[in-house]
Amino acid sequence: MPVFKAIFTLERFHINSSQLRLTIGDRAYWLNKVIPAIMECCIYLLAVFLFMDKGESFRSLGFYVPPLLISIRMLIVKQWAFDYKNEIFMLLIAFCFSAIISSLFAENMIDSFGFFKSSYLKVFLLFVVISSVFSEHDKLTRLILLLAVLSVFFSIVTFYDFATKAFVTGGGIDYAGSVRKYSVPLEYLLPFVPCAFVISKKTAGKILWALALSLGIIAILLTGARGAWVSLLFSLIIWLAYYYLNIGRLKDIVVFVGGIMLLTVVAMQIIPASYIHKQVQKKFYSASRFGMTWRAAIDNYMESGVDKKIIGKGLDKKIMYDDFDKWLEKNRDSVRFRKIAKNPHNFYLFVLYKQGLIGLSVYISLIAVVILKLNSQIRIGKTFTMRSAGIAVISSLVGAYVVRGMVEDLQFVPLGFLLGLAGAYLNMAKKTDESINNNLSCS
Repeated sequence: MPVFKAIFTLERFHINSSQLRLTIGDRAYWLNKVIPAIMECCIYLLAVFLFMDKGESFRSLGFYVPPLLISIRMLIVKQWAFDYKNEIFMLLIAFCFSAIISSLFAENMIDSFGFFKSSYLKVFLLFVVISSVFSEHDKLTRLILLLAVLSVFFSIVTFYDFATKAFVTGGGIDYAGSVRKYSVPLEYLLPFVPCAFVISKKTAGKILWALALSLGIIAILLTGARGAWVSLLFSLIIWLAYYYLNIGRLKDIVVFVGGIMLLTVVAMQIIPASYIHKQVQKKFYSASRFGMTWRAAIDNYMESGVDKKIIGKGLDKKIMYDDFDKWLEKNRDSVRFRKIAKNPHNFYLFVLYKQGLIGLSVYISLIAVVILKLNSQIRIGKTFTMRSAGIAVISSLVGAYVVRGMVEDLQFVPLGFLLGLAGAYLNMAKKTDESINNNLSCS
């Protein structure tokens, strides 16, 4: 009972009832404490349910409540919540504007704008909210730790589904209908586990996070998604490169690489040998098949009018599928595959087809600017702990949208989450530098 009183009585917070009434009635309290706390919690909910099949109501809260609150707050305080002159913000606006122009001149304008609302608009809103709300060290750390915990959750789910659903008659594995889907959240979330390792101050915590990364690597190998394997490989290479440049302990890197090789051997023992042989054969088949889908996308783009080459054909996927069917009928004799995906399996060609040369140019510029600005800030960071947040974001972004984007048509919404984290990290670092400079000038 005394503990209960100590936690829940007003004396614990050293305020009396009159002070509490003043606090609740204080506009600054609501603007600076309550509203940011609500937005923060909504983003946590969104992060938890972002890659899940269920939880649409929680995702909607994360997508639409924070932008509404941040707009209300800006109207009241008459001040921008974000730097609208920032290069990332301006390029993101240009990318969305390109999508709008493409939709205006699309054959199916309504469906094209429907895709804009469900994807591009959410990317923009996520960037604005996350970069504004999480530009403080403690908040950004909490969000990154949540992403690392979520990677552990998806690793466990992958192991469970692999053990209970993946195996089929004859010892084969049904990847299409079971664990393969978990490769997507794992490739986004696993790069944040090394950041949690660096942030953790206790040895026990570091051991647990190292174990979590090991389990995650095995889990993503078990998904059978080779694109995710390459994505994670590049993410880990980025981590190792920054670690060596900042810490310089080559022995740690040798141990880490050796551990990954050992984990790969363990995963190969779990996966049936027949499947490994089959995947090696499919490697060359998939490469040829991807080449065919890329050829179809490029041919359809080149056969478009000059205006469509510049602004694209709109965001509606049905137009792309119809064009592919026409191309396939025309080139049936030269196609030696029974089944080919109607999308290009290349995110860059996906953007080129939908938004034209302008959209692709803006998209590449956006990704390049984010990576360059993150790299610059990481290099001048005060401590490796602070740098680790930026390394986590840049490794996830490069792994997913630079590397895997070459062989997959990726989801748009997680891009907004990563861009928001990048903006939050850059804003946090800017605030930290300004604070240090002010303290130095005062002293």
